[in-house]
Amino acid sequence: SEGKTMALPLSLLLSLSQSKDIVNALGTNVTFFTHSDQRNKAKEEESNNNKEEEEEVKYIETFQSSNSTPKLHAMDCEMVKTTKGIEVARVTLLRYKQDAATHNKEDYDVLLDTLIKPQNPILDYLTDYSGMTPQLLENVTTNLSQIQCLLLSLICKDDVIIGHSLENDLRCLRLIHGCVVDTSVIFRGRNGRKYCKFL
Repeated sequence: SEGKTMALPLSLLLSLSQSKDIVNALGTNVTFFTHSDQRNKAKEEESNNNKEEEEEVKYIETFQSSNSTPKLHAMDCEMVKTTKGIEVARVTLLRYKQDAATHNKEDYDVLLDTLIKPQNPILDYLTDYSGMTPQLLENVTTNLSQIQCLLLSLICKDDVIIGHSLENDLRCLRLIHGCVVDTSVIFRGRNGRKYCKFL
């Protein structure tokens, strides 16, 4: 079935990220961490190259909202290859409408569909897989930290996220979330390998 979409303006989502709940969560309930080996590697590169490295984006964790019932989301990210490895260049987040099941149809809102400026220089746009091109990302200014704030304003700890190979998406978003349904785990070939032919 064809779902109805409702794209929220980026400016509105940015304002949502400044809400009292998000500000409080960033100060108390959200866990930030950076792997020690990555931090040490960054320091070594800074010393060897004799230049200041841009601060690495930290991990964030979704938190429980006191006035929210669990929701169902679908997420997908597109990646590019940079001088520091694979980074996210686009994120899409859909929310399944809770009353859609009663009408026996798929109905959802597009909460987020945004291009992201990678933190490091791009080596390969991986266009065949990601659809990303130099033209698409040329004037993009939205960074990963801004997207993280938006995701915290849209996804709660008890919400369910559906996606394919979600560990890659969550890793590139630096997002910790426990309630997931990964279709790459559920749908596997007879040899146990991942596939998405029928998805």
